[in-house]
Amino acid sequence: MPLPAQRITPATHVRGSVLCTSLGSLRKRGLGDRYYAVLDPRWEEAMRSMTAAVWAPLPLAVAHYEACDRLQLSVETIESIGSEAGEMLNAAFVGVVVRVSREMGANPWTVLANMPRLNDRLWRGGAFAVYKLGPKEARLEWHGQPVAASPYYREAFGAFASAVLKPFCRSLFVRQLPQTSDHTTIAYRVSWA
Repeated sequence: MPLPAQRITPATHVRGSVLCTSLGSLRKRGLGDRYYAVLDPRWEEAMRSMTAAVWAPLPLAVAHYEACDRLQLSVETIESIGSEAGEMLNAAFVGVVVRVSREMGANPWTVLANMPRLNDRLWRGGAFAVYKLGPKEARLEWHGQPVAASPYYREAFGAFASAVLKPFCRSLFVRQLPQTSDHTTIAYRVSWA
């Protein structure tokens, strides 16, 4: 499912649940104080008062992930945070669908085909493209995503995607494709058995 020919609208807003989940994962690991110490002070009040239901402006998301970059967390910690977010998404949005879909023979293609809908629930703007590379291999690209400039976010989103896809296969590999990524695009190769 390649991108349509029309121009991609860059993301302008993110659902507060994305930022609340991310911040909650940092706090759970005892990193809340460190996070606020490195967050741009202009955004501190907005992050402290963030609620899951609001649409937050993208500059706030960029500031959040820049602060996460400044924390200089290990890859293992970042992946753990991304996986936790993916598991929470499965529980909150697709838990019942996952169970029913597995029973009906769904596979990672089923989830990948719904990535644009997931994007629309959590982000305003941006676009997903999924390219079939083989029967059990795909390239996932997320375009128009300004937080793609964050190394933290790129790593965490790969782990997030892995956690969302894992319930549909026995084994899964998600690898970031830095040569296809830039400051507004994130790309991954996904393969499974």
